[in-house]
Amino acid sequence: MKTTKKIFLRGVLLISILLMASCSLKEQILDTVTASSVQADSTLLQNIVYTPVSQLPIMGEWYDMWGLQEMCTDEAMWPTRGTDWYDGGSWQQIYTLSTNPQHVQINNAWNHMSNALTYCNTASAALLTAKTSPALLQRYTGMVDFMRTYYEYVMYDLWRIFPYRDPKNADFSVAPTYYTGAAGFNFLVSNAKNAYSEMISRDAAPYGEPNKDAALMLLAKLYLNKGVYTGTANYDSCLYYVNQIIATGHYALANDYFAMFLPNNATRYKAADDEAILVGVNDDSRSHGFDWQNVWVMPCFHYNQTFNGNYPSNWNGGATTPFYLRNTWYTGTDTAQDVRWKDNRFYSTTGVYIGFNNGVQHDGQGNIIKTRSGAPLNYTDTISLTSSPENFGVRVLKYYPRLTGVIPYRINNSWIIWRYADVLLMKAECLARSTTQQDLLGAMALVNQIRAKRHAPLVLAITQTDVLNKIYVERGLELYWEGLRRDDRIRFGTFLNARTDFPGTTNTNDYIYPIPQSAIDGSNGTLHQNPGY
Repeated sequence: MKTTKKIFLRGVLLISILLMASCSLKEQILDTVTASSVQADSTLLQNIVYTPVSQLPIMGEWYDMWGLQEMCTDEAMWPTRGTDWYDGGSWQQIYTLSTNPQHVQINNAWNHMSNALTYCNTASAALLTAKTSPALLQRYTGMVDFMRTYYEYVMYDLWRIFPYRDPKNADFSVAPTYYTGAAGFNFLVSNAKNAYSEMISRDAAPYGEPNKDAALMLLAKLYLNKGVYTGTANYDSCLYYVNQIIATGHYALANDYFAMFLPNNATRYKAADDEAILVGVNDDSRSHGFDWQNVWVMPCFHYNQTFNGNYPSNWNGGATTPFYLRNTWYTGTDTAQDVRWKDNRFYSTTGVYIGFNNGVQHDGQGNIIKTRSGAPLNYTDTISLTSSPENFGVRVLKYYPRLTGVIPYRINNSWIIWRYADVLLMKAECLARSTTQQDLLGAMALVNQIRAKRHAPLVLAITQTDVLNKIYVERGLELYWEGLRRDDRIRFGTFLNARTDFPGTTNTNDYIYPIPQSAIDGSNGTLHQNPGY
């Protein structure tokens, strides 16, 4: 597999801008748009303020943003297969927690978030002189402030530091302030609360536009992980915010689990069983330059597994691990009943399941797919990080691809960043951990509410330790491959433990990634490396 260079929008001048119509997110290619041109033409304002929102699909990109949250855990491994997938050891380094300040995926992720913050600051600068109604100005300001805080939160989570520029200062030559530690946490909380007060409600929001519920979820996520971030937990505050989300009545567990991840999942918006709280919109009207990376067909599935000819050049890479399968699926549920394990609705067309693909593989006509040597392709639980034959590893497909369309590789599955099942599991965890409101029976009732919806056997636990273990397992069943595993394992104390092809470590510096050396070199001495790197 050759690392593919991706080109993203950079800088303050926005050449290709996401145009937000009054009722939907849609891209149009425009002439150069700047803050000054907005002053002359107020209709261009929306082009700038929605650009930060257009970056959200990056959070589902396997190559770096998603990879830094999943490939360092037990859920996902990109093993070396012969001469394929070594790539300078970058995939092995993520999995074994041995990255360095020159690591390509870490550099890419840092640049993605830095660029996204640049778009936020550009939007804020345009809003300073915008000619629009007070109501619309507040709506745009709240949305941009939320997006800035969200991207700062992502950087804080991965590196425990983030840059901040005063949105009321349009002079981008002024060096940013860097926030870290408890001060960074408090700053994010304060800004998320301010954004909430300015944002519109979900009832009034078009699909894809972050609304008040997203701000509540950001606050809940911050408090869920406050103990990790600052050393002082506050699960009661997380409980407060998840209860606020539940009380809106906007969400319910999906009746069809995989419908959330299918092509055109945008059509589920505001359905009675809609779970999506924050999404990155993908649609036919635009290419992000990395569509094939979001699908996860090409990076994961075998060279000869073509999805009925629609994916003829797969790379046979990523898979899940025996450790995760054994400790989450094989002992945590009944795979014959649990609908989250695999779904066959497209199997007769492509020979591929939604969910987990193991055993002998077939094409859409029922023929056995062969390896390069001509043997039956049999995906096994066995896997080796440094030396895997082409059949090693169970393959996972959470977002099933659209097989026909404008461009076969262009996807229209919106990436779900946060959803309702996560809210319920966060509440269960807070009830189990709270020092003032502990309710172990209530926590287990929430876990079993989800399991009943997914046709999984109900479970019983009485002690706090057992309840938390059941919640941890359930998060691995319900939210697999959704970019949440790293935080979960850190919070539950399993991140550094031994797992498939990794003996474990006691180095808590590995909870966060090294800051790219290029960022340090360009900071004029204001940015310093994280401990241990």
